[in-house]
Amino acid sequence: MVDAVVEVSQRDGSVETRVLISLVLTTLFFTVFSILIITYITGNFYASSYYTLAALFDAVGIDQGAVIASAVPVFSIPFDVIVTLSAFDGLIKIIIIGFFLATLINIITSFDIGTKLAVLSRRRWKGHVVICGYSLLAEKVAMELVGKKIPFIIVDRDESKTDEIKEAGYAALHEDFTTDMALKNAYVDSAKSVMFLTYNDYDNLLGVITARHISSNVKIIARASDSNTITKIHRAGAELCVVPEVLAGIDLGEAIASKGLK
Repeated sequence: MVDAVVEVSQRDGSVETRVLISLVLTTLFFTVFSILIITYITGNFYASSYYTLAALFDAVGIDQGAVIASAVPVFSIPFDVIVTLSAFDGLIKIIIIGFFLATLINIITSFDIGTKLAVLSRRRWKGHVVICGYSLLAEKVAMELVGKKIPFIIVDRDESKTDEIKEAGYAALHEDFTTDMALKNAYVDSAKSVMFLTYNDYDNLLGVITARHISSNVKIIARASDSNTITKIHRAGAELCVVPEVLAGIDLGEAIASKGLK
């Protein structure tokens, strides 16, 4: 999914580049063509060049219009040719300006200031917790960390879950936590611990391997749905591997034992 998004963005960027190159080449063609034709008609290269460039870029007016008018009778065929070329030049100017404005607006709207500020603030984090995968267990852990005032960030590849995390007021990162880039963006190397709490044992195992490759000091905690996966996760570098269902069963058994059975 991530590769597809990158491929689409790269394709969009290449299309914009081709459009820009086409517009520039078209502008150069019409500029040279207009200068040559108007010079041929008027015999004044300077006035023709200035007139053409003014038609392209002068938003105030064309100062050399009087020179052109004095050399060409109004409403004559040469006059109509010059007016037509000027109209095309002006149209190209409008298209180019519109393209650049649209590109500028696209850049401004795609620039997420909040995300950039969050990245800058995370660079100063030390001893924070990185939670990978927004599961029910992750939600409970987040609530505990808030109560203890421990900074944390939640990384999830699901955009809808990332939006949900942000709405809850937590720091979120929409990336694939099994990749080096995602964990580095979460500053795992300066974190106190990293937790892999998804329902998928394979993702958790791959995340543990990636995190241990980045940092040999960070404490790694992982969730497992299958007890047979615990050994693999420990071997991958996790200090602690938990099976929530087993823990819940132990707590339930202790609660029943403490109250006694009738």
